[in-house]
Amino acid sequence: MSISTSINQIWQDNEVCFDISKSALQLCPGEIIFDHFNNIEDIKGSKGESGTITITNLRVIWFSEKNIRRNISIGQNCIFTVSSRSAQSKLMGSTQSLYLFAAYHQTRYEFIFTYPHKPELGKLFITVKSVHKAYSTSRIYREIKIRGALLNGSELDLLPEEEIKEKINGVCNLSNNIGNIGIMYITNIRCVWHAINNESFNVSIPYIQISEVKLKNTQYGNALVLQTFSRTGGYLLGFRIDPLELLKKSAKEIKSYWRIANQKPNFGIISLEGNEEYPDLMKTNGQEYTKPKPPIFVLPEIENQNIIINDDFEVDLQKDEYATIENRSNGDCYTEVSSILKVNDDAIAWDPDLGLAIEKLSEGKNAFGLWKLI
Repeated sequence: MSISTSINQIWQDNEVCFDISKSALQLCPGEIIFDHFNNIEDIKGSKGESGTITITNLRVIWFSEKNIRRNISIGQNCIFTVSSRSAQSKLMGSTQSLYLFAAYHQTRYEFIFTYPHKPELGKLFITVKSVHKAYSTSRIYREIKIRGALLNGSELDLLPEEEIKEKINGVCNLSNNIGNIGIMYITNIRCVWHAINNESFNVSIPYIQISEVKLKNTQYGNALVLQTFSRTGGYLLGFRIDPLELLKKSAKEIKSYWRIANQKPNFGIISLEGNEEYPDLMKTNGQEYTKPKPPIFVLPEIENQNIIINDDFEVDLQKDEYATIENRSNGDCYTEVSSILKVNDDAIAWDPDLGLAIEKLSEGKNAFGLWKLI
């Protein structure tokens, strides 16, 4: 018996793409929009051009309001820093901006987005920050975990919205041609196995990472084989379950939940943190600001959110010309990473009090003064 994958592997959260097709901008199964913001300028790639930014549980999307083919898709798994500081906008002059730093295929990218409304800029920042944090803390829903902390006592530590559908004792793990007896849990989100004698010897396999499920005749007899996508390591995991009727039943059950997960995957982002309200900051000239409706997507509203903007850094992009089509499409115009990602030897100094090499401090300042509470 062999079961072929029904959909391609989810790529949206693992890639940084430029000027992709309109169909690639559409939401994939399980992708959820948290919020959108209009009148957003992409300073580095489309300076002077207004666009729309959309934050989903898998990526951050920006597209031009004049030409949707001018767009960016930034996977949540590629983002490593979210910050806010001042930048020079062609549309609005010097203004606070959202900075995203991402890495993909050994290349680091810097994205700068400006917004005309200060109250909504704080909301944009904290929405992006909160979604990214929720993504980073829910990886077990999407990634294969080996030798992880999967148990609570002697039972499987269930995830939010996870339910155990079947618990099978006496399942033999055939990895490395060594038979280890253990327990398998079949849930609505993943398949988990752990050894009886060593609970730290375990594996958690989300259904969305499985490319093939099949029964195969091995040197140990008939076995259940789970093949994962090459991007996640291309694991080939074999399990022997006796008797044969139970093996076929288990394979059929895994196949059923695997198909459901492919059609409507659960990526694990249940709720967002940091939705404190700042009523005074959400007003413009004493009036409540009302966000305009999106030109394409119909998006849910979320609570008013804001955050204190960091004014410690200022970046002035004086170039007025647009990025060329060529260096924009391949992302070259975004690879000019700002100075916070570069190390300048002249800016490093030895601090005898700390016994460490640190960034040079401003004249009159010392390390102990930075730690002193005022």
